[in-house]
Amino acid sequence: MPADNLPIGTILIWPGDPGDLPSTWKVCNGKQLKKTDYPELYGTLGTRWDNDLGYQADFFSIPDLRGVFLRGVNDDRNDGFQDKNVSQRLRLKGNSTISMDDAGSYQKDAIGKHNHEIVNQNFGGQTARPLAVSGNISTADGDLDGSGDVTGYDKNSVPLIIDNFGIEETRPINAYVYYIIKVKNL
Repeated sequence: MPADNLPIGTILIWPGDPGDLPSTWKVCNGKQLKKTDYPELYGTLGTRWDNDLGYQADFFSIPDLRGVFLRGVNDDRNDGFQDKNVSQRLRLKGNSTISMDDAGSYQKDAIGKHNHEIVNQNFGGQTARPLAVSGNISTADGDLDGSGDVTGYDKNSVPLIIDNFGIEETRPINAYVYYIIKVKNL
């Protein structure tokens, strides 16, 4: 890797073997480093990526970016593109005094609010399409006796079935790379 003028703490993507990294770069794997060995990096990161308490007070952690997608800091943005759940962010290793609306916080996976259509259901031998479910009563639209409505069925005796499908997480198409951080100059 040619000489660079990148500041210490810069995070980049590495597409190859981490064993081929120059000594001035490390994989972002949450490893603890000694503050006295990397004073400039500690000056940049501080305790953003962990705590600064107890027996490990002489150490700090580099970011642990394994298996996560990066997201720009919200920074009080409020124009429709903001992180609407910034208050639910967390610190991986707890106890940092850094705001959750700042670099170094994480957010668990989530699925946004959405609706599902409930397919035709069988109500006592009659097929109907539920229109609404409220309390313990289902209202359905079906071709029963020409009325078009079926009401008053207790949800405990006539279940509305929505098939589940999918896998353990919601994610876009992706490819594996290593996130690396510049830890010192040559």
